[in-house]
Amino acid sequence: KMPGNSWIFYEFEEEDEGHILTIEMEQCYAKGSVTIPMIYSGTISGITNRYMRDKIMALCFSVVGIVVGVVLIMLWLCTDRNIIVSGGLPWLGVFAVIRGTWSYLEANTYSIHSPNLILLVWISYLCLKFTVVPFALFFDITFYESRSKFLKVLMYLSFIDIFLTIPLQLMGIADFADTILPTNVLIFALCIYVMVTGINGIIKEKHGKWVIKEKQMTYRVNIVVVFILVATSLIDLYRFYCSNSPDIARFSRGGYYIYVIAIMTAIMWDYAKLVSIGRQAENIQAEAYMDPMTKLNNRAFFEKYIDSFDKIHLADKAIVMFDLNNLKKFNDIMGHDMGDCYIKICSEVIQDLFGKYGKISRIGGDEFCGIVAGLTESEFEDIKKEMSERVNTLQIYGSEIKMEIASGYCAFDKKTDANLRETMKRADEKMYENKIKLKNGQNKK
Repeated sequence: KMPGNSWIFYEFEEEDEGHILTIEMEQCYAKGSVTIPMIYSGTISGITNRYMRDKIMALCFSVVGIVVGVVLIMLWLCTDRNIIVSGGLPWLGVFAVIRGTWSYLEANTYSIHSPNLILLVWISYLCLKFTVVPFALFFDITFYESRSKFLKVLMYLSFIDIFLTIPLQLMGIADFADTILPTNVLIFALCIYVMVTGINGIIKEKHGKWVIKEKQMTYRVNIVVVFILVATSLIDLYRFYCSNSPDIARFSRGGYYIYVIAIMTAIMWDYAKLVSIGRQAENIQAEAYMDPMTKLNNRAFFEKYIDSFDKIHLADKAIVMFDLNNLKKFNDIMGHDMGDCYIKICSEVIQDLFGKYGKISRIGGDEFCGIVAGLTESEFEDIKKEMSERVNTLQIYGSEIKMEIASGYCAFDKKTDANLRETMKRADEKMYENKIKLKNGQNKK
């Protein structure tokens, strides 16, 4: 009266020759018939080795399926959670691990060596029962954005099935084998639902309608391979009830493996496509926020950036304003090419000295603004002096017009400034004071 599969080795002696071997079996479950066992002859090692060779493909499919499931879960943990397809990825991985474990146990290679046959039989049934929820979650998240009421009902029913049948088994009231029918009904309902979804996907593709365009490859692959998964699962359901085969995962083993591999490949395809689109969008945005001449941030970036700070995060912020003296003279006397050269030279000096403290933007033809952090006024004065020295050493050869950068600094003051724009106004006033002093030939300070 052993549930599941077990091996009995009988060693014949010379005196057994010519006698009849009779095997008497009794059904250990409340319902069903006795399965006629397979009888092998030979040495124990020869029998087990031959049996393992016969099961090698089943074992490979099962182990690879488990490995793929673990890889999917790890992939989800290591990728951007905002990627649109990644939400369902771990549940596909959980489904693959559970289904692979069930497939491995149904291959029945463990019964040759394991002393815990009943426990492994229980695990096999539990794996089958736990199959519904992760696959339904994957399907709901990936293809219905968590809005399928039918799939949610199936999941609730599956939880009820699990949490009712486990106590019945533990208390000896009803064996898993006697309560597997509700599980198989749920699996059948899920198979029919995904089949209908596949047909619906064909109709959507025909009319060019997609629920989410960024997952088109996932949809297309699902349409093809879901029929393989459903067909093999239904075949094994039929074999479970209508045949005496000890391996009821023979066909669905390959079906789920094909499905998981194909869907994983499609998801990775869509993921790579999304990453590519995201990079293109980032490049476009970077170009939209970049001043083409100086390669600094432009006015559009500055307007967005200066308003992005909450007041509680402004304590260490400061504004540095810059203005180039004599730019109009450069343009009028030496031409606009030399004027552009003047702008580029000064922008590089400003970025080199102040860029490490924050973001520098060109906000006008000859005006620059830096939103900086951790820069004190005394440090600013030292850097301003160094800036003047650098500009003096970079004077344009043959030009009588002097390059000068006027600058002004103000730190955010919560008592007087409601935001950084008010700080900017005060820094702008100081910059003009410095500009006038430079024009009058006075000391920078």
